Amino acid sequence: MDPNNPNPYQQPDPQPQQPTVYGQAPQQPVANGQPVAPNHFYISQDFKFGRESFSVTDGQNLICVAKRKIMAVKEHMDIYRDEAATQLIFTIQQERAMAMSKIYDVASADGQKMGGFKLEAMQSMMKEHWDILDTNDNPVGVIDQDTNTAMAGKAVDIVGGVLGGLFGGGGGAAGGMAAGNGIGSMIPQTFVASINNQPVCRYHEQMNIGVMFKMDIDFSSDTAGVYDRTLGIAGAILLASKHMSQDN
Repeated sequence: MDPNNPNPYQQPDPQPQQPTVYGQAPQQPVANGQPVAPNHFYISQDFKFGRESFSVTDGQNLICVAKRKIMAVKEHMDIYRDEAATQLIFTIQQERAMAMSKIYDVASADGQKMGGFKLEAMQSMMKEHWDILDTNDNPVGVIDQDTNTAMAGKAVDIVGGVLGGLFGGGGGAAGGMAAGNGIGSMIPQTFVASINNQPVCRYHEQMNIGVMFKMDIDFSSDTAGVYDRTLGIAGAILLASKHMSQDN
């Protein structure tokens, strides 16, 4: 990586841009050597046995591919520029898992920390809440799950559990609740990232059924350019990975 160009996606822009909360200008992904519109991206799952994989595109061009070993003790994802995984762009690594939270670091290919995310377990019992972290692990923003879609998902889980207990045979109510847990994840969820109490990105699931997962990533509300695009895409990858895992 060129030390004078920390952006893994594009060549240096000669025009000054407004700094982000991380002290760098917003990063603008590039596909096939050409800049793409920095506001809209799409993430989908590519199921491969023993490995979780997600592709991020601008609708036409591949932006990056994220790969994670499913049975790894510590969550770690490598994000590459290409399907063949020949050029590493950045990584997502679970650094700490405490009783009430999980912290993930986002780092460039050469190991330079770019920021991170903290999942708050207590605040995530009814709906998900993530802190967006700077390079010193200081909170600079949040990602919150939409209350309406979160409650709808929980309601479906409860109904599915009750019906499972009544008609699912053995296990009784407890068995039914266990069987019903996770059904609500089939309801598409929405998440909003905010910095300084201003929305900067909207993550919206199109589909979450079985191994089929698709999500829109919309940065159009970030008119001041304060949400680093690479970090924002990393957030989408984390959301997608969590919602496709058994932890959901």
